[in-house]
Amino acid sequence: MQKHLIFFAGFLLFISCSDKLDFKQAEDFRAEPVLSVDLFYTRLNGNDFYINDTIPIMEIRDTVPFTVFKEKPVKDGLQKIMLYVQVHNELPAAFQGKIKFLKNGQPIDSVYADIQSATTNQAFDREYVFTIIKDSVPEIVLTTDLAIHFQRTDSIDISHDNRMLKAQSRGDFYVVIQ
Repeated sequence: MQKHLIFFAGFLLFISCSDKLDFKQAEDFRAEPVLSVDLFYTRLNGNDFYINDTIPIMEIRDTVPFTVFKEKPVKDGLQKIMLYVQVHNELPAAFQGKIKFLKNGQPIDSVYADIQSATTNQAFDREYVFTIIKDSVPEIVLTTDLAIHFQRTDSIDISHDNRMLKAQSRGDFYVVIQ
């Protein structure tokens, strides 16, 4: 019985290695991962656009760190970015939003995303999609921060409105690694 088992194992080993192995295939390997990153999330209600519920603020701004390009494989292998921004406005007010890519506090020319909300007195829910191709804007990999702006485009009093303007964003970074 043991002779047959050794013979059978040897036979399987012999037929499984009948072709030469081609280790050069690894030289042609090209990985193309997609890195998905949450970029920002915000919730604003009506009184966030007022100082002491009386003095209107027409624009709210914030700057958030952007560290994706600190990773050398992402910075060197970036092909494109798909930027997704989901905006849900329950407030009876109109807004315009803008996301700017900054390098050391300064805007990178021609790289921003404009967000227009619906007309006033309507709830609004929409996803915006922006594509940034690295070959068109090579300085995109120098981004260190994102500046997010929400500006009121009407004068409706929402100081005591508890409904929300919500925005969240993620980016899909298409990278080639060789």
